[in-house]
Order: sequence, then structure tokens, then C-alpha cells
Amino acid sequence: MDGPCEPAAIAAQLGLHDQAQAVTAPYKSGLLHHTGPPADPPLALITGVGRTVGIGAGIARRLAASGWNIAFTYWPPYDERMSWGREPGASAGRIISLTSDHTVGNLPYGASKGALDRITLAAAHELAHLGVTANAINPGPVDTGWMREEVREHCIRSSPLGRLGTPRDTAHLVDSLCSREGEWINGQLLMSNGGLA
Repeated sequence: MDGPCEPAAIAAQLGLHDQAQAVTAPYKSGLLHHTGPPADPPLALITGVGRTVGIGAGIARRLAASGWNIAFTYWPPYDERMSWGREPGASAGRIISLTSDHTVGNLPYGASKGALDRITLAAAHELAHLGVTANAINPGPVDTGWMREEVREHCIRSSPLGRLGTPRDTAHLVDSLCSREGEWINGQLLMSNGGLA
């Protein structure tokens, strides 16, 4: 599912705006190898989700709207050898990595994020001929449960907007980058931190 088969691009074409729900949830949570009780929400694996006018795409949209986690497969060479060809206006793919500058006292994490930044920016050049864009987002301080109270208060005081970031803030930017209108943005390290210096 790499390169031209990048599922995030397909999810954007299908109108599955919750990228995590549509693409990554089964991989992040290990649900594809899950042996315990049924997943909540349920998981559907849909094959042949290619063109937006196809049956697989229709099924994926309907199940996502009904609250299912969606994983799907797509094989671009199939469409390319069929009479209809590749869907007009379809982007080949998007790579979006999340980075961080929270490195003090956290060297292994910081080193891995620094390497990820460089890999992402190199991919922007090396994969451009395939129609794949690559960008890194630094979402700034987002409290997902890891912050101690003193860290929370410091970050809020330091923010020009007087608040912490939310997962929704980052998701809006990812949604924009995955849209057709976002195809010109490539090879950038984007600071999405509310103006935090």
C-alpha cells in the first residue's frame, strides 16, 4: 500500500475524511491480527476499492458513514490496463508524517523524529514523478493525556491563542493536504502550533 497505492489518497478521493478511521486504525491497533473479542467499532476489509464510481468505493463510503473502521486494497495497474484507465484527476498519493520538537530529555524520540523529517522531505523529491507528495507536520503541544499539569499550564501560557492544540486541529490540516487542492504543497515541514514560538 505504498507509493501510488497510498491509501490516504484513496480515502481522500472516497470522501472518508477521518483518515485514522478509514486507513490506519486496523494497523495501529493490530486489529488485523486480533484474536480477542470483536473490535468496537467493527472493522471491514474491502477489496477492489478503486474508482470512486465503483462498487467497492460505494461500500467503503457507506460503512464509514455507519461508523465502521475501514481497511481496503487497491491496485492501480488494474485500472490502467482497463478501457476506462486511471480515474481523471486522481492523485497518486500523499505521505504525511507527524513530527515533534519535544526532544529535551527525550533523545531517542527526538532522534527518530529528526530522521523521519529528513526521510519525508527526501521522499517529496524522490517520489514526485509518481504523483506522490510528502510533507511533515509539527502539531505543537497537543494534550492527548501525556502532559503533567505544570506542562499543560506552561504551554497554554506560551500560546498566542491561549490554548493547547487538539487532534482535530491536526486532522483539518491533514485533510487539506490530502485534498486535490493540496497537491501543490510538497516537501514542507509545516508548523501547526497556533503560533507558538
